[in-house]
Amino acid sequence: MKKEFIDLQVKRTRRNIIIFLALLILFTILITFKRGLGFMIGGILLFAFIMHPVRFVTSLKNFKMHSVNKAISVYGRFYEVEQKINNELLKENSVQYGNVIITDSWILKINTFSLDIINLADVVWVYNDVTLHEQGAIIPGAAIPAGEMGKTFAIIINSKNPIRPTTRISISHFSNMDDSKEAELAGIEKKQRMWNILGELQRRCPHAIFGYTKELDKMWKVDKNRFIEEVKLGAMR
Repeated sequence: MKKEFIDLQVKRTRRNIIIFLALLILFTILITFKRGLGFMIGGILLFAFIMHPVRFVTSLKNFKMHSVNKAISVYGRFYEVEQKINNELLKENSVQYGNVIITDSWILKINTFSLDIINLADVVWVYNDVTLHEQGAIIPGAAIPAGEMGKTFAIIINSKNPIRPTTRISISHFSNMDDSKEAELAGIEKKQRMWNILGELQRRCPHAIFGYTKELDKMWKVDKNRFIEEVKLGAMR
């Protein structure tokens, strides 16, 4: 992993935002020619609602407002934290699973328009989640029962991070879209990736709570501060 990882993430997210903005503008122009002025105004309003243009342009010009900078600033001065992260990424015991990198002290989740950063010491509760996706159809005189389209394997990380207290690491697999042997193996690999991430976090975060219960979920939603304090004191073990 390159030493300038954080700098590359800043450039990557800016590039993706600019590409998205350009595509949105082209789409608005196309709609204008095809559908008329009313659709153009609708497209402009949609753009304003989604992107907040003034804030977007300002964030591109002002480094301090960049999403990656904001994520890092939670843990101290930008350049000091950046150097710590870059140094750990050079170590052999840093691991990567898809868009997730885990080092001695950090979880880094690479998103299309941002970078999630969580210090391992801030992790308080982790559990796995499997979501089944189904699709059915209704035709006159008959109903076709729902069938499995695929599954999303996920790791839910709850932490003391004030910007993103809950982070979801999702790995989707659509099993009925392709019944080939390759697709089956891909599904097994994706499920294993979820377990690998969970195992890595259990090894590096022995202070945290692992596993889901309705009681823990209710407590986290009702009073995060109490949850965090009880984990800190070891009262929930």
